Amino acid sequence: MLTEEQITEIRERVSAATPGPWEVDMWGDFDKETIEVICGCAFKDGKITEDDVYFIVRARTDIPLLLDEITRLTDEVERLQTLYDVAAVERALNGKEVTMLTKRNNQLLADSVKARSEVSRLTKLLLNAGRCLRCSATTIVREQMIRECLECGTKIDLRKHGYEEPKL
Repeated sequence: MLTEEQITEIRERVSAATPGPWEVDMWGDFDKETIEVICGCAFKDGKITEDDVYFIVRARTDIPLLLDEITRLTDEVERLQTLYDVAAVERALNGKEVTMLTKRNNQLLADSVKARSEVSRLTKLLLNAGRCLRCSATTIVREQMIRECLECGTKIDLRKHGYEEPKL
């Protein structure tokens, strides 16, 4: 992978070179020594081919395009990394939030069970004492398993509160 320093050096060489696009004008064979002097390269067979010349000439326009593409892709990687980081934070927060809400829900359920148990206990105490569940006034038995408050007139069906009818 190219470093930022290498990319900067390539850009500087591109900026310093004769502006492109360049063209090929084949005016004969190039010998080995001329090519070695012009581009500092060596060829095995001592001659530069037409394909080699086109490659060198196209480098003037290809390299800037490649550098621009590197910049675009680097920016895209950074953008996607940012999105990934944000998503990771959201997942972590959601996970913590779900854990927190689950704990809170479990606590509320436990509190609800305790509260129901306490309501049931207090209801039994009131009913055993012959008191109204609405106003705590005295109740009287109107018929089997039904009590009526002398103060507010509320009728209380003892079967709804877990009492069983006596067996005869």
